[in-house]
Amino acid sequence: MAEPERWEVSSDAAEVYETCFVPAIFEAWAGPVADAAGIRTGNRVLDVGCGTGVLAREALRRVGQEGQVIGLDLNEGMLAVAPRAEPKIEWRQGDAASLPFKDASFLTP
Repeated sequence: MAEPERWEVSSDAAEVYETCFVPAIFEAWAGPVADAAGIRTGNRVLDVGCGTGVLAREALRRVGQEGQVIGLDLNEGMLAVAPRAEPKIEWRQGDAASLPFKDASFLTP
């Protein structure tokens, strides 16, 4: 069986993504996506494919001190930029096809 193709975005490209594309495009969607997910105080949230973390940052605002947000991305370049935008989120490298968490560990209470 062939290995899946993997690609990397450099941290320089991730910086451009964060400074240009997030404010122009993605930031406007963070609130509506968090609304649709029903994120609220005390939740434990996993943002899979978090990129530089625009949705994870919105989730953190909503979960408050009682909650937890983890951003997971395969791409090291994106994860190099994400903690500078929000160091209070736990940023982890991982594959959505093989999550490094126990089953049902992100269900709402």
